[in-house]
Amino acid sequence: MIMRNVTGKVLRIGMVLWLAGSLGACTELDEGRVNGNSQLQVRLTDAPGDFDAVFIDVSGVLIHRSATDVAGAEDGGWERIDGVKSGVYNLLELVNGHDTLLVDANVPSGHFARLRLVLGESNRVEAGGKSYPLQLAKGVPAEVDLNIDSELRNETLFELLLDFDVARSIAKTDSTYQLKPVLRVLKGNPSGGIVRGVVTPAAKHVAVMAITGNDTLGTYTDTLGNYLLKAVPSGNYSLRFVPGSDHGLGTVDTAGITVNDDEVTQLNITLPDTSSSGNVQ
Repeated sequence: MIMRNVTGKVLRIGMVLWLAGSLGACTELDEGRVNGNSQLQVRLTDAPGDFDAVFIDVSGVLIHRSATDVAGAEDGGWERIDGVKSGVYNLLELVNGHDTLLVDANVPSGHFARLRLVLGESNRVEAGGKSYPLQLAKGVPAEVDLNIDSELRNETLFELLLDFDVARSIAKTDSTYQLKPVLRVLKGNPSGGIVRGVVTPAAKHVAVMAITGNDTLGTYTDTLGNYLLKAVPSGNYSLRFVPGSDHGLGTVDTAGITVNDDEVTQLNITLPDTSSSGNVQ
């Protein structure tokens, strides 16, 4: 993989918000247990928004072999699988390439058309030092269906990464927060490039967004200021770095960042003090 460093002019501007995570934390087939089946692993990561914490309650994961439900079949043909690690996950811990293993299961081989993520009722957000219930928006089901359209093969490991876009999934109305889940699915070893770097001064939860046209990918920095965007489609991007309002630091924008498949682009940024002015190099 090629690695490039990027330098250029940056301009302080207003605010906005929006990762891609890492596949491969456990990428070896467990040959002792598959017994002719396919091994399915599903991981969860975050594309964050402007919150202190976002807790999502995952109560189940199902798969479907067909693009449409089967009339007359139990549960419409949806298959419940073992090996689902149900629980409440803080999405804002899943940054800088970190993810969590949500499913590790043996599944009969065959066509894998759709995956259903079933959400529980213990969803909540923390913002401004307070905790708020996170309720599904009106008319939005607790089951999130995702198109997969892939083949599960005997004695083969199949991996998925579910990239949860918090900024586009959560809306605030008055004093309530509503959830309409938006997820990106990455399969196996997804194509694209990597954008990474260090933001100084190190400040937890600086939002990092890669923007091209109407498409945005994003993540947060970790406590050391590191950030990582994986599986970024090739193209030209603007990168935006947005610190929290309580950090006393200014937003930084870059432009003309080229991302190529199978290349690493390194971009380190220094955030200006809010009292400074002018362009930042």
